[in-house]
Amino acid sequence: MKKYLLIIGGLTLLFFAASAANLFGFTEEVAYSPSVYATWVSLLPPVIAIVLTLVTREVVLSLFAGLWIGTLLMASFNPFEGTSGALNILTEALINPDHVSIIVFSLLLGGMVGVMSRSGGTHGIVNSLQGREDNYSPGFQHFLFFLMIMPTH
Repeated sequence: MKKYLLIIGGLTLLFFAASAANLFGFTEEVAYSPSVYATWVSLLPPVIAIVLTLVTREVVLSLFAGLWIGTLLMASFNPFEGTSGALNILTEALINPDHVSIIVFSLLLGGMVGVMSRSGGTHGIVNSLQGREDNYSPGFQHFLFFLMIMPTH
């Protein structure tokens, strides 16, 4: 918990210090250089976000780190323009009602999975299927799980 407060506090301090000095330039459009478009460097932000998620087990902070690194690449490694671009992308995404509904659905789904995991529902499903390993192949079991969670419209 202390680690996360330190990270959030540092980012907040950086943001306020840069905005007090008017380094973000909210009044003018940020000109991004397209030098990283369609190159192997454009794969770095999602790869870094995935690796950070696997290492730290913090999805939201890892996604923000991937977004921030992507905007840093677009802003030619200027940290102030990159942070400003990341915040602009976040605010534009949170204004759109479709994006907000997807975020809320994802949070509710994650909460439901967490409740199932804490209550032992996941272990119950695994234990009930352990005796049936001989009858079905693992690929078929995955297909059955897909049919169970697939939404019906």
